[in-house]
Amino acid sequence: SIALGVVEKTKPLKRRGGQIGDLVYSTGAFGSGSAFGLEKLIYQNSNFPYHPTARLRESLFIRDYASACIDTSDGLFPALAQLSEINGFGFSISKDVSDLLAPSVQQLAGNRGVPPWMFLAGPHGEFELIFIVAFDKRKSFLRASLTEHFEPLLIGEVVSGTQTTFLTGGHAVCTDLNEITNLFYKSGEDPSAYLNNLKNLHTKWKLPY
Repeated sequence: SIALGVVEKTKPLKRRGGQIGDLVYSTGAFGSGSAFGLEKLIYQNSNFPYHPTARLRESLFIRDYASACIDTSDGLFPALAQLSEINGFGFSISKDVSDLLAPSVQQLAGNRGVPPWMFLAGPHGEFELIFIVAFDKRKSFLRASLTEHFEPLLIGEVVSGTQTTFLTGGHAVCTDLNEITNLFYKSGEDPSAYLNNLKNLHTKWKLPY
């Protein structure tokens, strides 16, 4: 499907923009889309609470501060991979990835024994907004966020190169995110094969379960 619209008298949010040292924020936590997909397609359980919300109010606010923006309809890592490819830079994620997950997803990860980073791999997302704020705008952005009763989630920062570094269980991983995001299609879009290939990648990185 295709949606067409007109932007009038406003600053559009684009995917191109940002520079080294800028900060990366989100409108909320991640993983619910992948968790829903895992439960429904692997465990035949449709009861996982998945209720994505269009971040329209937040988009109107952040457009005055964001130099680039993308939604996580395909998950966090695919969204960052697109920004990386378009802009030619990478990311350093400052939190352990488990701290980026919604509480319900954190609990599910523990119950199912699935490493937390896999819930950020997509291809099913949660429709949060990822946006980049220039380092010299961070203080004014955070002050305005308090006034708007908006609590942005700091993800990390823009770095040179095209690789992304993240922590999972205290272990550092540095990779081209396309190694993760292309895996679903290399798995023939089969959920079980995809999950197995994610686990193989986890083993390749020599990460403990």
